[in-house]
Amino acid sequence: MNGVDLRTSIKLFGFKDGFSFWFKWSFSDPIKEWWWLNITHKPYCLEHGFFWPCPEGCDAKKLYTKKEILAQFQKNIEKGRAEGFY
Repeated sequence: MNGVDLRTSIKLFGFKDGFSFWFKWSFSDPIKEWWWLNITHKPYCLEHGFFWPCPEGCDAKKLYTKKEILAQFQKNIEKGRAEGFY
């Protein structure tokens, strides 16, 4: 899985909080992202993402197709690698 290492999260946060953190980042969030991308087909807001509801007055760019959204995700990953986050 492309998530957080379970051992590391338990060392950092303790067993209960570490397992909860690991489970959320490794399973819950990727499943929510997959559901949102493949089933709901809602527009992706570059400012709010897909977890936060986008208010009516939001003027940030919206992505509407799966191909555009996946390309943006890839750009974000490449940007993160360039900045040393991955």
